[in-house]
Amino acid sequence: MIMKKNLRFLFRVQSARMGHELINPVNSLLELIGSVCYFFLHMVSFSLIISKFSFPGWSVGEMWVLLFTFQVFTYAAFYLFWKGLIHTVRDINRGVFDHLLTKPISSRLITFFRSGGLHNFVCFILGLISVFVSIYTFKLTINPLSVLIYFLTLIISLWIFHSFTVIFISLNFFFGYIPTTSSVMFGIQEIYKYPTSLYNHAGIWAWLTVIPFSFFTTIPTTQLLLRPLQPVFLAGYIVFFILSWLLSEFIWRFSVNHYSSSGS
Repeated sequence: MIMKKNLRFLFRVQSARMGHELINPVNSLLELIGSVCYFFLHMVSFSLIISKFSFPGWSVGEMWVLLFTFQVFTYAAFYLFWKGLIHTVRDINRGVFDHLLTKPISSRLITFFRSGGLHNFVCFILGLISVFVSIYTFKLTINPLSVLIYFLTLIISLWIFHSFTVIFISLNFFFGYIPTTSSVMFGIQEIYKYPTSLYNHAGIWAWLTVIPFSFFTTIPTTQLLLRPLQPVFLAGYIVFFILSWLLSEFIWRFSVNHYSSSGS
């Protein structure tokens, strides 16, 4: 019943957003052009990089699949979370966050999942098409199970991403208006673009600051392409997922309770 209510809420949010954008077609078209240009700019810059540098253990075709998985991941994150991140920081700062808490829906769901524009969704679809075109072009091997695991691990990666945005946004409850907390996870997105093996020899600090975030796209890509995966990476990914989810849930509940009890 709760799941059905949440899905119905998400559908209403997306429908309302779509209706709003159709009312303003010129603005929506400009946003779409900008996103598509940015999509292809990533392709151009990545092409230059892989023409000059090699990535041990990764073929050119596999690197292109990784890039487009990065595109799929980042545009999905923008579509799902961006508006929620921006508006939540403002709501807390303006003292109107209480209004969200009165809704008969999960405060975390209604706060962060506010849709981020059809232009992001279009580029998400473009990224998915590019993934499978690259697989076909470079004659890479996949199977139905690997495709299923690919989408499952993408969802897990998006949830880890979301969990960290929850943690950063929660700082606004205690330290006042910090607008940069809405974009921290997007600001480090270059880490997601390259394979985890690139950072594997950087020592313990890489494991604490870089490698966990590189899992976001490396894990889905390796699973899709049936590449062997180091057990330590898979274990690290699972642990990272569980810990980030539990920590974010604890911090969010504590923050909301603190906000409510302060009488804001």
